[in-house]
Amino acid sequence: MAPGNTKLYNYLILLIFTLGLFFLFATSSLPFGLKIYSVRSGSMEPSLPRGSLIVVAPQSGYGQGDIITFKSGAPSKTTTH
Repeated sequence: MAPGNTKLYNYLILLIFTLGLFFLFATSSLPFGLKIYSVRSGSMEPSLPRGSLIVVAPQSGYGQGDIITFKSGAPSKTTTH
């Protein structure tokens, strides 16, 4: 295998491994009740640009101006606002 092909192969393996970890953590809880979500729309820009990854932690209370993530409507629909 040519040296350039070896580098490309290694990058692809790293990409697949990283995506696998992301999907593993995205579908299960992290320690301390943390969850990982991705921002899919631009409604929170510029604070949270589209495509950002956010880590959500449960809180005992919330105040005005806090960014929160909650389930609304169907059980699988999660909203951050």
